[in-house]
Amino acid sequence: MAASDWIALASLVVAVSTAIVAFRVDLRNKAVIRTELFIQLRSSFLDVLQSLPPEYRDPNWRPATALEQAAAVRYWHHAYDEWYVSRRLNAALMGPLWDGFYRPAIQSGLAHPGLRHAFGRMLEEQPELATLWRDFTREIGAHESHARS
Repeated sequence: MAASDWIALASLVVAVSTAIVAFRVDLRNKAVIRTELFIQLRSSFLDVLQSLPPEYRDPNWRPATALEQAAAVRYWHHAYDEWYVSRRLNAALMGPLWDGFYRPAIQSGLAHPGLRHAFGRMLEEQPELATLWRDFTREIGAHESHARS
């Protein structure tokens, strides 16, 4: 084998090795980014949850004051943010989190009578928002459960 063949072979090995390393680094970076986004969204969700009154855990609770309605509205805006980040901005990266965590969590909130009521009220009072959120409400099944609230 001529020296130029050895150089070409060595260059190929280096190029393939570099591509493999770059691919692994990219996978690791995506995992880190997904984790950071999840932690940020969970942290802000816990802040939103703390703004709800302790009574919200009661299945008969309904927002009775403007402050409670505002807290419930924040809850749904945060849910929308989770959907938008995981389905519109980063579907490839966040899709598994949407399917495995966010969708079931949001649907759990939608199953809560008081939160569902607040969601329906918010959409009725803000028709522009209802239009903007059409895909979100469809994907979480809110158009079905809103009829039950």
